[in-house]
Amino acid sequence: MSCSSTRKRGRESERLALEYLLVAGYRFVRRNFATASGEIDLIMEAPDRRTLVFIEVKSGDSDFFPAYKEAVTAEKCQKIIKVALSFIENLKREYEGFRIDAVFVERGCSKQIQHLKNIYIL
Repeated sequence: MSCSSTRKRGRESERLALEYLLVAGYRFVRRNFATASGEIDLIMEAPDRRTLVFIEVKSGDSDFFPAYKEAVTAEKCQKIIKVALSFIENLKREYEGFRIDAVFVERGCSKQIQHLKNIYIL
């Protein structure tokens, strides 16, 4: 699979995840925030508006879905934390809490979405 088709699939998964989160009451803050340490796919305010959520989006085929919880490794969480801390340093407002969530988008016809909250609380 080429890099461009992988990127295109990633953008589509992020778009579907964003739509899902907006319907669930989240407020969009930033997409694809990157530093030298890595990138965060989506940054959203939780529906309570007091919590800032850093979201990793993953996609996979239907046979991947039973194991989706293992898709975000401890190493990946550490990278997200480094990038999140850079983002937090420059915030213009205060939040009561910060957390990392993961959204898993099934590839194929069904486009099933699973939202795993609090995979890491900062």
